[in-house]
Amino acid sequence: MSALLIALFVFGVVLWAAFQVLLPLLLTLFSIVLGAPARRAARRSREAAKRSRAALKRARRALRDRSRSAAAAHVRVSQPQLRVPGPRLRVDDWQEPEEDEEAEPVRRRAEARR
Repeated sequence: MSALLIALFVFGVVLWAAFQVLLPLLLTLFSIVLGAPARRAARRSREAAKRSRAALKRARRALRDRSRSAAAAHVRVSQPQLRVPGPRLRVDDWQEPEEDEEAEPVRRRAEARR
């Protein structure tokens, strides 16, 4: 989603440069030769740039809202973890533990929870 938001931002900058700076400047310069129609076209290009900026702003807002609601839907509630006393063993190194005195309280607590 963030790549799409960045692309929309870049597109907005390009639209601003083209329709609010370059095109009105060129049309204003052409209005020296062509007269009032070129000045009207320059004004319309500025208005078109404002409308497109508003549309891009709505699109960015919609993408942000959609990504926030999707993130909220995927929130997981973490459960408390139980630590077992003793050395850590890899799964392939696992062997049945021998009975020891330290494991007995843990076993009793586990059975009490059932």
